[in-house]
Amino acid sequence: MKEKLIPILYTAHISIDEIEPSIWRRLVVGSKTNLFELHNYIQIIFGWKNYHLYRFEKGGVEFGDPRLWQNDPIIDVRKITLEMLLKEEGNSLKYLYDLGDFWMHTIRLEKVERDENRLFRKPVCLEGDNAAPPEDVGGVDGFKEFCQAIADPDHPQFKEYRQWAGRNYNPKMFDLKKANKGLAGRRTYIFEYNLGVDVPSYTPRIR
Repeated sequence: MKEKLIPILYTAHISIDEIEPSIWRRLVVGSKTNLFELHNYIQIIFGWKNYHLYRFEKGGVEFGDPRLWQNDPIIDVRKITLEMLLKEEGNSLKYLYDLGDFWMHTIRLEKVERDENRLFRKPVCLEGDNAAPPEDVGGVDGFKEFCQAIADPDHPQFKEYRQWAGRNYNPKMFDLKKANKGLAGRRTYIFEYNLGVDVPSYTPRIR
């Protein structure tokens, strides 16, 4: 009888570059997770809205969704798994979301372990810190300006930014329970956002 292969689990630390205090998440996934799936998991745990183009990069090679990059040669994210790119602990790759705001993330493999008892059922976010910037906030500099404005009721743009981002937005808050609830519903999420269902409308930043 052929022996069943023991699944391998990857624990990855994912952080947004060039932002202080650091905005990061720690995610556990199967090593055979493909980059298309990983993109959606990142969207969920950071609270992004999947409004913009994205791509991964490793060693100068770019990976993306050919359906979105029709005029550019790019390797299909659906055909590349994490274990193809991250071979051992300490390895990393880049993930870019939104070519305008240019949110570059670093994905670093922290831990590789065998799931001997086959307990792993779904991706899990173990922890994280701080909220991701709102969509279309204007990149790193725009986010700094935004945080200064919403922290100061006397700021001339306080009311505008608060109304635009939502009064419950707190740059220092990360809701772990909400992130994992989103991961639990990942199949529905991926279907709705990637396989033909209309993406919900949103209000662009007030310029």
